Order: sequence, then structure tokens, then C-alpha cells
Amino acid sequence: MANNESGMTLVELAVVAVVASLVVMAAATYAFPRLATEGAKGAVYDLQSHVQLARLEAVNRGHACRFVIKTVTSEFEVHDTMGTGSLLDDDLLYSTALPSAVTIDSPDDTEAVTLPSVGPMFHKKFGASFDSDGTVEGDAGGQIVLAGGGDHYRLSVYAAGATQVEYWDGVGWIVR
Repeated sequence: MANNESGMTLVELAVVAVVASLVVMAAATYAFPRLATEGAKGAVYDLQSHVQLARLEAVNRGHACRFVIKTVTSEFEVHDTMGTGSLLDDDLLYSTALPSAVTIDSPDDTEAVTLPSVGPMFHKKFGASFDSDGTVEGDAGGQIVLAGGGDHYRLSVYAAGATQVEYWDGVGWIVR
């Protein structure tokens, strides 16, 4: 009697599974560092959006709004100052956090965050307050540097309210 069964043996199936897993591992080895790089790039543009959001809210509301970054928890927020100088009555408008693969870190010997401190220094909160005309209160701009996947991106906030994203090429900052 002839054996006309078709299919794969257990050994053939095991070989196919091993080859497939090797292909997946090779792809993951290439993809994960790339994803971390894209995470830092996306995070700096998300940060820029929140800074601009604070500026727009100040103009729309007719009084100061504040952008705050908490360096300990990697969170950033937009607050309505309610037109007062006190931090106690600020109204939280928006809040988000940096992706876990992204850190606040500078590639050179400069500070990663040069925005003015918000509240006591030990809170490690920094930010910029925007006046109702869209400019930064007290002409106190600054920068925030994010790192991820070996890449660094810097967001600069200027006194006039404008922002700029730059990329570290290993030697200096390049405008993006």
C-alpha cells in the first residue's frame, strides 16, 4: 500500500520556525534603535506643540499661560495662570509625558534645560510664561534638550514667543 500523505514533518516545521525567528530577531535588532531615534524626534515636536499651545492659550484667554516641564518625572504641562502671579491657583489645561525611551539630556557640557525655574528649585520644574501678546514674560527664553536612540534634539524658546528645533550632528546644532 502506497503512502500518499502530503505535509511537513516535525523536523521540517522546526527548521522553518527557527529560520523565521532568526529573521524576526535580525529585523528587531535593526528596528529598535531606529524607533528610539524616532521617539526623540517625535517627542521634541510634541514638546514644541505644547509650548506653542501655551502661547496660543495666553493670546486667546487674554492673560498669561505657562508651559512647565518637570525634569524628575519627564512630564510637561500647560497651565492657565488665571491672570495672577501665584502658582497655587494655576489651572492645568494639558498634560503629557515624554516616552520612556526619551530622556532630558545634553550631548555636550551645557545644561539640558535653561528655561527659568518655576517654583522652588528642588521641585525641578522649569518653564516659560507667555503674556497675552504671545511673548515670553520677562524676556526669559531658554532651551530643552531631549535624547533618545543616540540622537539629541534641542527645542529653543525665544523671548518673542517663537520656537526652533535643532539636531545634534556630533559636532554642533543643526536647524531642523
